[in-house]
Amino acid sequence: MKNPFRRLNKQQLISSIAFLLCITSLGVALWWIYQYSQIERQHKARALDYAQHQATLVASQINEKMRKQKDIADGIAGDLSSGELPHTGIKPRLLQEMTNHPEYYGAAAAFAPYSYAPTVNLHAPYYHKDEHGQFVFTAVEDVYDYTDPRNAKARWYTNTIQQDTGQWYYMYGAASKSIIVFYVTPFYSTDLETGRQTQAGVVAIVHSLNSFVASMREVDIGEEGYAAISDENNRFIWHYNQDFMGKTTAEVAALLEEMAPAWMKETVRTEASKSFADYERMSQGESFYRERLSSTGQLSWTFFQPLVAQGWGLAVVIFKDIMAADATMTIRQLVNIGLATMSFLCSLSVLIFRAKKGEINRIWKISAVVSLVLFAGIAWIWYIVYSISRQESNQSVLTDQANIENILQEIDANAMIGNLPPPIRVPTGMMIEYLEIKSSTVTLSGYLWQKYPQELPEGVVKEARFPAQVGRLEIREAYHFEQGGDEIIGWFFHVTLQQKLDVSRYPLDQVTMQIQIDPGKLGQNIVLVPDFESYEFMMPSHKPGLNLALWAPQWDLQRSFFGYRVEDYNADFGGAIELQKSTLPALIFNIIARRELVSPVIAYCIVILLVAVQLFGANTISSKSAFDVLSVGAALFFGAAIAHNNLRTNIMYSGVTYLEYYFILLYVTILAGTINGLMVRSNANIAILQYEDNLIFKLCYWPCFMGTAFLITLFTFYPR
Repeated sequence: MKNPFRRLNKQQLISSIAFLLCITSLGVALWWIYQYSQIERQHKARALDYAQHQATLVASQINEKMRKQKDIADGIAGDLSSGELPHTGIKPRLLQEMTNHPEYYGAAAAFAPYSYAPTVNLHAPYYHKDEHGQFVFTAVEDVYDYTDPRNAKARWYTNTIQQDTGQWYYMYGAASKSIIVFYVTPFYSTDLETGRQTQAGVVAIVHSLNSFVASMREVDIGEEGYAAISDENNRFIWHYNQDFMGKTTAEVAALLEEMAPAWMKETVRTEASKSFADYERMSQGESFYRERLSSTGQLSWTFFQPLVAQGWGLAVVIFKDIMAADATMTIRQLVNIGLATMSFLCSLSVLIFRAKKGEINRIWKISAVVSLVLFAGIAWIWYIVYSISRQESNQSVLTDQANIENILQEIDANAMIGNLPPPIRVPTGMMIEYLEIKSSTVTLSGYLWQKYPQELPEGVVKEARFPAQVGRLEIREAYHFEQGGDEIIGWFFHVTLQQKLDVSRYPLDQVTMQIQIDPGKLGQNIVLVPDFESYEFMMPSHKPGLNLALWAPQWDLQRSFFGYRVEDYNADFGGAIELQKSTLPALIFNIIARRELVSPVIAYCIVILLVAVQLFGANTISSKSAFDVLSVGAALFFGAAIAHNNLRTNIMYSGVTYLEYYFILLYVTILAGTINGLMVRSNANIAILQYEDNLIFKLCYWPCFMGTAFLITLFTFYPR
């Protein structure tokens, strides 16, 4: 007779272990969730503090320039009003100020009618930079009547005289080819008998807006960060989107609403209303920030900072990823949360379905739950890996001239040390129209252009080459003209380039294509620089250099950007060519792409799952003979092998990819299922096979299959 207490002890042991594991797993899961939320909160707080500091730094640098500009103008006006500076000394003083402060664009003084001298009606000397950066003199009165209130060009004078206080203005400068900002303040003449002061004219100090923009770019606001400057009427003086410049916030809102699809119009209208209110607050001199989610789901902060000019303001948009979280740590934490949650659900199913009773239907339910939990665990890891982008490029992202200026200055300094002339800078751009990505090559077509200075040393070859090209480069000149002192040459090209792309994580792979562009002739003293002026946006998420209609089959193009890479040659090429190989970096155009999941899932994952289901069904339904078992096993094996071979052919990878381990698992499962079926049909006297018509195999089939698949996924993607 069996001992009932012994059976009772086993049941209690199963329940106790399951309960203990359930409580422990729940506690661990909650702890990991708490830890993750704390780290995310701290990261967000650090990112916000850093972003706020950077935005404040941008505003303070611009304000410092504006204060200095104002002080110079006020100083000249004060000296004119006090008589310390005679009217006849104004021209030398303006030229002196410009010589002492070459960062400014120009300086002017405009006298009221007959204030300069009783015999001189108008007099307005103006020193400013020409297109070559040299100071030139212009008599404004010879160009237009600056006292005419009907003339829009004369607003800087007429409004300042009318307001009788310092005023800020901006307009487009033809010579500077940019917006110029000028501060204008009145000066006076004093009646020696009565001591009464009357307006005698105005003094203006002019600054290029490019200097303010440079201040923004000198400060780290992230790869995706941008800024805008608005005036007292909420009209954009400068905006990273040039289409918005000169428009008010209301006009921009109307434009965005018109462009938005019908289902987004209400959202755009709501956001525009908030934005309009924010710019109104900033124009009143208030400093604050707003937290928003971008259209791509990224968290961003908009910092509103008032400027020295009354009503003017600076809006700086900085994204949370300015302080990028450690992707490895984030993946590890989220996977740990998933592991603890899976353990909790599996142990909870043992308690809920009362496995201690040993009833077959209860064990089936537990087997099903465990299999589903393991499948959900695989899906969870896929989601984490697919949603968290990995930065594979080791290059700095070049988004504007300020990014590369330090690099170029170092190159020039190294050239001087080596008694070599500084390398010629050749702006280079690219627009890709066609792209095909394979595991070891990338084929692309598009336009490539370069801007060469008109004065070049003899022997300079005006062309570019792709060092990694495979086979023949098809290239033809598309256009050739001169503009602004540069010779601009554009080519249309078609080329296949060798690439080292890591597809070992297929289908969850992310690749970085590095398109290296070199000068046409080896040894030329030329450094290629990105042609920033030719692109509307340089933020990587806007994918500069890629046609908006570009489609790469089976790939989702994520980002693109220019970068530099220093080539480390271990040869002197025969010593015939003097190479600055250690100082001249190679220009790299980077494209980051992520594989689309739809095609691999349909072509391979569903096949794997269907074969596994059919094998389970074959072992569940009794077969009449061993031949039937072998036939089913062979058919399933060949079906899986064909799909596997198709995968190998498509990706052309020398190693074993992540998804291929699933096929290997499938082969082992088919083999195990076939052996199991043969042994059952042969009536082998093995208790585990004969028990309840092969019940043990059926119960363990899906948990073992899904468990192995989960372990493959875990070992592949868990950060070490």
